[in-house]
Amino acid sequence: MSQYDVPLKNSVALNVRGGSLVSIDLSPIKAGLAIVLLGLMLSIALGISFGVNEDAFKNYVAEGIAANPELHDDSSQDKI
Repeated sequence: MSQYDVPLKNSVALNVRGGSLVSIDLSPIKAGLAIVLLGLMLSIALGISFGVNEDAFKNYVAEGIAANPELHDDSSQDKI
């Protein structure tokens, strides 16, 4: 990058092969990128929550089966 190159306000500079610098303007995709990253963080948090509290979720489903036996057959407990 020479002294005359000025990066854009909402851009990312990437080094590519050959030593040249490529500037990518992120302003058109800023909202979509934020939504995707938020969804990714929420899905990771949900996965961690399910992993940590697996027994609590299993107990919740088992209590629902016990409360409504007419809706479930004998193999419902084995599917949890």
